[in-house]
Amino acid sequence: MKNYVSIKLENSCYDYLLIAITFENPVNQFLFDDSVHFLENGKIVFDLTIINGKKFNRYAFANVENHKIAPQSITVSESTDNIIANTSKKFFANNLDIIKKSVLPKALKFTLIKEFTS
Repeated sequence: MKNYVSIKLENSCYDYLLIAITFENPVNQFLFDDSVHFLENGKIVFDLTIINGKKFNRYAFANVENHKIAPQSITVSESTDNIIANTSKKFFANNLDIIKKSVLPKALKFTLIKEFTS
């Protein structure tokens, strides 16, 4: 089972949004596998809300070169642009069960569900 969902982005400086759907960090998976099979060169952003909640490392950004994440390019942030944030919000609003089944604390689950359904 994959631990992320991949969404091709339009009108963004990033090519793909990868949303973590389990407690396993997909950034680590791509670094371990040493391959991003669906993108030769470009930029990807990871939404790690299910793992990190709303902390400073909610999003991770990376460059892909020759189907590999360039480790030195990885940065983290608690926020992102509106295209990515809205795409992520729409995904979670349509998949609330992912939040409900997550390992996040109950209070944070409640907050996220309220945020994604408003």
